[in-house]
Amino acid sequence: MVPSGGYMAPALEQLGFKPYCFPNVYQRGNASTHPQEWASILEGKKSFDGKILQNKFDAIVGPPASIAFDRVLKDCPAFTKVVLVEEADKEGWARDVEQYVTPLLQTTKKNSKRSIGMHFHNMIVRMLPDDKKLGRVAALEMFEERVKRSVPEGRLLVYRLGDGWQPLCQFLDKPVPKDEDGNEAPFVSHNENGFECCSHLEDRIHRASRITWYAAFVLGCMSLVAFYPMLGGVSNLVKEYYQDYKLAFSSEIKTLQDEGREKDMTLRRAMVMSKKVTMEFEDKFKDKALSAATGGVLSAGPSSSSSTSG
Repeated sequence: MVPSGGYMAPALEQLGFKPYCFPNVYQRGNASTHPQEWASILEGKKSFDGKILQNKFDAIVGPPASIAFDRVLKDCPAFTKVVLVEEADKEGWARDVEQYVTPLLQTTKKNSKRSIGMHFHNMIVRMLPDDKKLGRVAALEMFEERVKRSVPEGRLLVYRLGDGWQPLCQFLDKPVPKDEDGNEAPFVSHNENGFECCSHLEDRIHRASRITWYAAFVLGCMSLVAFYPMLGGVSNLVKEYYQDYKLAFSSEIKTLQDEGREKDMTLRRAMVMSKKVTMEFEDKFKDKALSAATGGVLSAGPSSSSSTSG
């Protein structure tokens, strides 16, 4: 019961499946629709619709789908099978939830005034087992027992880390993967705990918030131009400042994107860039003002109409 699907996602991929996991909820342009869909399913407002898989996936691993397994199965063919990965270290799982999911919930709550943020928050609140009185460990235990009671015999495999390929492949009617020598391949190794994608999503939300802040600044500048056209000097000044600001940021963002360092565009970095653009524009404005005051003559050199001879 981990957002990324843990080791089960790459294991299914190695067997030829295409698993849908938590990162697919917000990647590849799905952020505007999938969180709302899952939030509605988890809230009991609608039933599961297989169209959300877009004919690209043939397996679902981990939350948010796993917590709604009974509703998902109602819309799936009768031959659909369920693999319950029993969590051996439930105390460790609960600690990971507090470390990764709780900060993500705080972030989504702050951004819940916008519809996308609200759907994200509503989905994440409900996508993991929880019991306010008994705690998460007991909630996870009850969830696993409910799966065992609910899924018909023959459609359920209770799997534990260390069981290897044999029970999984036999249950899914797949051949056991082989290595280059024809021997049974080692089971997939997975170094992450399965919750790191929550931190990745949190970073994406913070970046989106910063972009919104930049956009608000730009729109503010454009509004000045639009609503105060009678102030010709001010209008031109704002336009020029906006162009300088846009050029500086677009160049910096492109560089970070090319280098794969988008998350390095922190608020502090943006404020430093804003200050630099403002100071450079101030110097340019002073030069123009001085030029206007001196009739356009800023140097002691000859004018454009004079000639010199050797």
